[in-house]
Amino acid sequence: MQHNNIELLEAYLQVSIHLPPSKFKTIRHLFQKETFRKGIYLVKQNGFSDKMFFLVDGYIRCYANKKNKEITHWVYWKNRLVTDIPSFKRQRPSLWHFQTLSDCIVFSLTYENYQQIKHILPDWDTYENLILTKFFIALEHRIYTFISMNATERYQFLYEAYPEIFNQIPLIYLASLLNMTPETLSRIRRKAIS
Repeated sequence: MQHNNIELLEAYLQVSIHLPPSKFKTIRHLFQKETFRKGIYLVKQNGFSDKMFFLVDGYIRCYANKKNKEITHWVYWKNRLVTDIPSFKRQRPSLWHFQTLSDCIVFSLTYENYQQIKHILPDWDTYENLILTKFFIALEHRIYTFISMNATERYQFLYEAYPEIFNQIPLIYLASLLNMTPETLSRIRRKAIS
C-alpha cells in the first residue's frame, strides 16, 4: 500500500468540492490516519456510524443481512468517502454493515471532529452540501441503473464504469451488488469474454 498521506484527502476535497488548500490546512489536524486488517467491521448494521472515512487504499463493502442473505449495496475503493450518512449525520442506527474486504488505510473523522469543522470553517455548509449532492447523485444513478437495465446491461455498465473492481472483489459480492446470482454473473462474464 503506497499512497498513505493526507495529501490524497486534500486533493480529493479540492477537486470534488473545491475546498481551497488554505482551508484544508485549518482542519487537517481533525483527521486521523488508521489502518484496518481485512474483515474488520467499521460499522455494524443497527450500530452507529460515529466516523466518516476517506479510503486511501483497499476495499470496503457495504451490505445488509436480510432474511439470512447478505445483500451488497456497494463496494468502495481508494479515493472515496465512506460512511452511512443518515447514521453519521443524525446519529441513528445504521442500516448497513461496512466491512473491509482487504487491508485498508483510511483517514477518519469522528462525529465530534466533524462538528468542530463547522466552527473552524463558518462556510462549511456550502462544502457539506456539495458532498451530500455527490452522494445523492451517485445513489440516484445506481437506482436508475437497477430499474432501467437488465442483468447483462447492469454488468456491462459496472464493468465499463469501474473495471478496477472486477479483479479485486469476490464474485459472490459482485453478483449481489448487481442483484443476480453468482451463476448468472459467471454466465454473463463468459459471454462477454467470448
